[in-house]
Amino acid sequence: MRTAICSGSFDPITVGHVDLVERAAAIFDEVVLCVMINGEKNHMFTPQQRLEMVKAAVKDEPYAIVSDIELSRPGKSYTSDTLVELKKLYPDARHHVYAYVLRENSIMRFSDDHEPQGTAGMPVLDVIRKNGCTDVVIVVTRY
Repeated sequence: MRTAICSGSFDPITVGHVDLVERAAAIFDEVVLCVMINGEKNHMFTPQQRLEMVKAAVKDEPYAIVSDIELSRPGKSYTSDTLVELKKLYPDARHHVYAYVLRENSIMRFSDDHEPQGTAGMPVLDVIRKNGCTDVVIVVTRY
């Protein structure tokens, strides 16, 4: 099973977010959407409202799974903590490749997680940047 994990504040979820998920579904068996809390942002909607909007946006997509992993964790939520939790959720995975763009493109990172340099995380980062998404984390879990 090939799983992609797309995290974002989804405040609100947009056509661009849904397009990214649909593109991921062409490559992966399942796409998990994690609704995040961005402490640097004044959200228009509550976390629960955003979670419900994401569920509604992908309700007819059999490959889409909406997760509250970020919302259910007590206290502040950090990307690194989410990655640790995801590794626990998918213990059979060999790699958790990730990329993220935060704060209107001021923070961008990726990890190849032991894949050849620039061959795994960088393409994920390129997809995020080409689609103009910010405050999003995508984790690709490989088995």
